[in-house]
Parts: sequence; C-alpha cells; structure tokens
Amino acid sequence: MFERFTLRSLTEARSAAGSARCPRTLPLATALALSLALLCAGSLAGGTRHAVAASGGCALARPSLAPDAEETDLLRRLNDYRAHNGLGALSPSPTLTAAAAWKSADLGANSYFAHDDLSRSWLQRLRDCGYSASGNVAENLAAGNADGASTFQQWQTSSGHNANMLNPAMRAVGVARAFAAGSPYGWYWTADFAAVTDSGAAPPVAAPSPTVPAGIRSPAGADGPAASNPTLAVNATALVSGTGDCLRVHDSPAMAANVVACLPDGTAMVISAGPVTADGFTWWKLGALGWAASQYLANGP
Repeated sequence: MFERFTLRSLTEARSAAGSARCPRTLPLATALALSLALLCAGSLAGGTRHAVAASGGCALARPSLAPDAEETDLLRRLNDYRAHNGLGALSPSPTLTAAAAWKSADLGANSYFAHDDLSRSWLQRLRDCGYSASGNVAENLAAGNADGASTFQQWQTSSGHNANMLNPAMRAVGVARAFAAGSPYGWYWTADFAAVTDSGAAPPVAAPSPTVPAGIRSPAGADGPAASNPTLAVNATALVSGTGDCLRVHDSPAMAANVVACLPDGTAMVISAGPVTADGFTWWKLGALGWAASQYLANGP
C-alpha cells in the first residue's frame, strides 16, 4: 500500500467522508491520521508482548485491558501535551481501549496497515467494541516502535496525528499496542479518540490463544482450530460455518499468503480445486476467489 520512502515516517489523513493528502482540508473532529515508521525489526526495544490473535468482532487475546508500562507512558505524554497547550485531559475509555487493542493486534496478525479492517470499516469496529456515545471520533495508527515515547514523537511530528491529539473537542481515549513476530514492523499502536466519555463496558478479554508461528495469519475469525471436514470435494458446495465471525480466504494455499476476502458464516461457495495440505491445514479453492482452510467449511446444500 505504501511506497518505501527514505523518510522516517509516512503519513496520511482521512475522514469518514473520504480521503485527502493534506490534513488541513479535513475537520479536526473527524480527521484520521496514520503514521508508519520505516524501521527494521532489529531496532525495536523490548517490552511486554501481548499475544496476537485478532481476526474479527472484538474478541481480545491479551489478558487484560489495563495499560502496560509503555501504554501508560504514552497516555501520560498525551495528557501532559494537552495540558501544555491549555487543553483538558482525556479520560481512558474501556470500549475505545478495546477497539485500539483489537486493531493493533489485527494489523500485526494480518500484515496490513490501514484504518479500515479487512472485513469492516473502522467506525464499525468502534461500534462492535461497544463505543456509541458520539460520532465525533478519530484514530491514530503507528508501527515500528515498541516504546511510547517514540510513538508519541511519530504522532507529534505529523500534522494530522498532532491535530487529533490536540483536538479540543476530544474527551476520551483508548491506546493499545501489540507485537506480532514475523510481521513487517513488529510493534503496532492504535489510539482511538472520542468527544464523549462513555460508561459502556468493553467486551471480555480472553486468555491468549495457542502461540502462532512467526508470519502466520489466522485462517478464520474463530479462536483455535476446529475439526477438518473429510467429505468436501471439487464441484461440491461448501458452507462457511463455525467461525463466529468470518473465514479468511488467501490467494494461495498457505497461511502466510495474502488475505483476499473474509467470508461470513453462512456463505456458500463451489469448490473449484483441492485439496492441498499445507501448514497443518487442508485447503480448498472456493470458486475463483481463493483458498480457505477446511476447518470452517461444512457441506453445503
């Protein structure tokens, strides 16, 4: 998606109504900003590494939404920065934190960098994670740094990100980072801002899923494998079932292959090729769309 410039970071600003190269054309209340640090993984600092297993809904693999030391440091820097500019502090929001935690994990787990998720808009993610108190929201993304200080500096030196952090209308925030071994940038950060402090409860967090090898993407929205279906065959109809969210379709029969679609439960597809065994899964090609693991495919009508 991005061309590798020699600059330390690459930024973009967006609003819910469209996109623009220049953040000055966007209302501060709805401006979005991305910041992607073009740093090698070897330069990353250490820290608590939250398990990565995001793939849909708002189910979280990290054991708690309580901020770790680096997240706490970024939140402190953010509110100190606002105070220095005569603005009120942002209150932590459990629902915005859940949305941020889900996003950071998904960016690393599926090796992409965009506000919209692979199968829904970023605004829908906020709603799915429980935030509905205001439509006046914004989001910052960053990648490449483990520590809060460096990530804060990325956002502070980018006009779109900086505008979000100093938006006087904002009252609530959720910040979360996640580490994904084998991903392009290792560490991923998300900050979600909103103009109204909510009292909603975030979705429950779960114990981390079994460790996934570096570079592996989850084939479906469900956590953990399900039983393979031995009765599928070429020209038969397969029904996506049991993911709890959606089944990721890859452009080749491999877990590390690019994700081209995410099919919701109930989707029926004609099998055009397979089976292929790879990465411990049995793969079938669904029409001309791509390849999916058989664990979440049932016999269709």
